Amino acid sequence: YTQLVKDFWKRYDIFTQEDADKEYNNKVAENPEKNRGKSRAELGLRDFT
Repeated sequence: YTQLVKDFWKRYDIFTQEDADKEYNNKVAENPEKNRGKSRAELGLRDFT
């Protein structure tokens, strides 16, 4: 039973504003001309809430 719970237990990622900013900046840096000014969703990133 314990193993079953571990297998199905929801795993959460801790995602801070700083992490979100780094992720966004890294994505923009991949192709600045194409990616600059786009939203997180437009870049295929998770929305930060």
